[in-house]
Amino acid sequence: MSTKSVFVIGDANVDLTFWKRSAAHTQASNAPVEVVRGGAGANTAVALARQGIGVSFSGMVGDDSFGRLIRGDLERERIDTASLLVHPVRSTMLVIYAIDEAGALWSNAVHPALTESALFDLAPGHIPPGRVEEAAWVHVAGFMLLRAPLRDTVLSVLERARQAGVPASLDLNLRGLDQGEPAGFRAALDRAISLAAVVLGSASDEFSTLVAGLSAEDAARQLVSEGRTVVLRMAERGAMALTPGGSARAEAFPVQVVSPIGAGDAWNAGYIAARLDGADEQAALRRGNATAALRIGRPGAAGAPTAAEVDALLGR
Repeated sequence: MSTKSVFVIGDANVDLTFWKRSAAHTQASNAPVEVVRGGAGANTAVALARQGIGVSFSGMVGDDSFGRLIRGDLERERIDTASLLVHPVRSTMLVIYAIDEAGALWSNAVHPALTESALFDLAPGHIPPGRVEEAAWVHVAGFMLLRAPLRDTVLSVLERARQAGVPASLDLNLRGLDQGEPAGFRAALDRAISLAAVVLGSASDEFSTLVAGLSAEDAARQLVSEGRTVVLRMAERGAMALTPGGSARAEAFPVQVVSPIGAGDAWNAGYIAARLDGADEQAALRRGNATAALRIGRPGAAGAPTAAEVDALLGR
């Protein structure tokens, strides 16, 4: 795979997962409780690193044991953490999951509240000169647009990427909207979409909520423009890419689901790695599907596969 560098700005938290025991889980995990590094941004960064991609990661954690666990985990994956900052007051986020016997997410909770975690104080000035401009690809997530100053930081990074000619992917990742959209969120999301070369999201619970009354595919088609690809992750139905010139689709790989946590993050990494390697859309979708399939066949968000494992599933 390519050795080009990806700059990821995003969340890094600790996942506390409770397993309802089953035969599949007994084989996959020896403990009914698992504590690992999580967060969409960190998961994607690690999955990219395991695909053989150089990664630099920017975010903010608390001055606490969870923050130190996260930094150590990322550095073991040889990820550049020079832009992973420490907040002197706010805490690192803890996400609590319960996974049932079928490998389905049963419930989850967040502490502290998403927008009260250390991450949301990451400001534009925290991203040093060259960090965006020297990357081959930039990746961000839409939920980070919920509150300033993080909202301004994401838009600043996307602006800098556009000016430098660096392709940027936006994972919609529409979390934190249970109580409605905060002021300014929709305008910020529209601006982020306009700056992205690739918009990624779940067909079932992200694209389908963007435009009232439209199917996920029709809503996604409205976002396609010259220079912008829109990708729908469709779980067991595979994935679809919509481009100004047409569309591509790839079927999912059969897998026994152990844990769905981090499936989309792994998928994004597989897709980005393939695109950096010069793959066409159909091949990039297949790599995304393969990466996600291997991920959900293992416990916890930390179970991203290596490039060799993905290549084997793809029959290379």
